[in-house]
Amino acid sequence: MPQKQANVSMEGPFANMPTAKHPGRTYYATDTATLYTDTGTAWQVTTFGAGVSVAVTVPARQTVTGSPLVNSGTIAIADNTQAQNLVFAGPVSGAAAAPGFRALTLADLPAPVLAATTGKPSDTPTALTVRYDATAEKLWVYDGSAWKGVALTLTS
Repeated sequence: MPQKQANVSMEGPFANMPTAKHPGRTYYATDTATLYTDTGTAWQVTTFGAGVSVAVTVPARQTVTGSPLVNSGTIAIADNTQAQNLVFAGPVSGAAAAPGFRALTLADLPAPVLAATTGKPSDTPTALTVRYDATAEKLWVYDGSAWKGVALTLTS
């Protein structure tokens, strides 16, 4: 009766695998990347049951490929195409919510940038607030005490 050796692991090229006669030991064939288990009378390719399966879900704005993944492989996540002139941002108003694609609003811009104006502005905003008068092609800057006009020459 063959002698039993528990969990003895060896490795090397497939051609150097010893004769099977010690049940429970393993041999990793480095040239074929295969793990074998000694049954006492033969070497058998080691299997791991049903395997491990991993699935991935992503938001609707993305696509996933390679899911579910079983034992090995690659899961890839990519953004779906979106219409032009949209930004990825949270809601325009109300409670916080998951971001989505929407048009840019004035509220998305930094505080010193305000809507265009016609003529000299009359409000009292924070210093360095900027407005543009497209009709007169003039840039207005609030310096903290008064609006100052800056003449512009637009070129293409």
